[in-house]
Amino acid sequence: VSERTISAVFSRAMVALVAAAHGRALLITGDTRPVKDLLKAQGGKWTGSLTGWIFPGSKKEAVIGELRKAGHEVQGGGEPSSAAAAGRPPASPASAPASAPAAKRPRTEEPSEAGWFRSLTQGDADGKRRVTVKEFNGEVIVDIREWYGTGSDMKPGKKGIALKAEEWTMLKEALPSVDAELQRLTA
Repeated sequence: VSERTISAVFSRAMVALVAAAHGRALLITGDTRPVKDLLKAQGGKWTGSLTGWIFPGSKKEAVIGELRKAGHEVQGGGEPSSAAAAGRPPASPASAPASAPAAKRPRTEEPSEAGWFRSLTQGDADGKRRVTVKEFNGEVIVDIREWYGTGSDMKPGKKGIALKAEEWTMLKEALPSVDAELQRLTA
C-alpha cells in the first residue's frame, strides 16, 4: 500500500463538518465533497445558496450519528450559530454570549391605526371598499383599496391603488373629464 493511498484514506476519514440549525432544518457545511454520497443517502439536498446540505430537523440525530460513525468530525449539534452559517467552526461555549430569541419585527401598520378613511360604498359600516389617507414610507398617500376581515380586525387587501400626493392632484384635475365621459356613456 502506497503512502499516497494511506494519505487519501486518512484525509477522507478526517473531514471536518459543521452542523447548524437552519430554521427547523439541519444544515451541514464544511468540506462536504468527500461525504457527498453519504449525505445523499441520508436524504440530504445540496443547497448552493447556503453552500451546504439541508435535512429535515427530524433527521438531525441520525445524520450526525452516521457522519460520526463513518469517522468524520462534526462540530456543533445542529444548534443555531452565525459562525456555522458562515462556514466557520462555532465559538467555544465560554466565549459565546447568552442571547434571548430574536424579537419579532413590529407590525408596520395596525389595521385600527390605518389613518383617516371613508367607505366608498353606501351602508358599508365596516368599509370593505375605502379611501384612506395615511403616511407610508415617509410619504403621504391616498390609498383606494378593498379591505377584508370583520369589525376591528380589518386588513388591507391586494386590490387597490396607492397614489402619492402629486398623483392624487392629477387625478382630481382629470375628474371633470371622467364625469363628462361617464355622463355620455350612461345617458
